[in-house]
Amino acid sequence: MLGEWSGKDLPVKRTRYGVIIGGEDFKEEAMKKYDRRKRAGESRRMRKDDYIFRPVDEVIEEFEKKKGIKIIEIKTNKFAGKKLRTELLVLLKDEAGLTYKEII
Repeated sequence: MLGEWSGKDLPVKRTRYGVIIGGEDFKEEAMKKYDRRKRAGESRRMRKDDYIFRPVDEVIEEFEKKKGIKIIEIKTNKFAGKKLRTELLVLLKDEAGLTYKEII
């Protein structure tokens, strides 16, 4: 099945790392990411740079507007406060790219 698409719509590039399907710009980006993973990095989350994250302040501000409460007013000794805190932690992790260790 792949053979019938070979070289028709997408360019195929042969490299020393294997076959890459895609244009020249994709090839350069893929090679850059491959080479990066061969080196030791400063961060354990090297893939963090592969994604576009929103600024932390923006995520917090949107959360406060949506929930109608400032984060310093959240009472974590109540069930509702714990639920809000959990939602905020997940948002900061997913949308701002922070680790739980960085958040706390």
